[in-house]
Amino acid sequence: MNCSFRDIIDGSPEVQYLIGLRSAGLEVGYQDPSITFADRRKQLDRYRSHWDSLQWVEHTSLTLPPSSQPPIVDAGVICLKLLAGPGDTTTDYRFIQLPSVLRGIPLKQWTVRGLPNDSLSLGFLPEEDLLVVCSQVDLGWYAPPSLCVISMTDGVVTLGHS
Repeated sequence: MNCSFRDIIDGSPEVQYLIGLRSAGLEVGYQDPSITFADRRKQLDRYRSHWDSLQWVEHTSLTLPPSSQPPIVDAGVICLKLLAGPGDTTTDYRFIQLPSVLRGIPLKQWTVRGLPNDSLSLGFLPEEDLLVVCSQVDLGWYAPPSLCVISMTDGVVTLGHS
């Protein structure tokens, strides 16, 4: 039997889907077992055709405040650690929700103030309204990390130290 590489691709909806997924710059995520590879390929083709026919409906320019580190962007929200003044023990974080006309999401900006200036790491989940800050707690002889879970929109501490 003489089988070419093209025959393998043409005869396999799974391979066609994976090649199409990668060429669209996407990765395999959750796969509902009830959806066939042929149906996934159709969904991917619709996705690509929507991107190909994309037309801008609105333009928004943002002026970002000075930040002490590169912005973090997740789920359409930009997070900036604002510059702290000399001797400040706390810092502020500015959040900017990027607008989407199609999804009805307005431009929104807010600031969470008074977080520890010595924050080691920060993560956030806009869809859950959660901001997680990990910082050092200096006890003199030992400095364990402190984890604080905060509401992104109002700065209320839900877990950890205020």
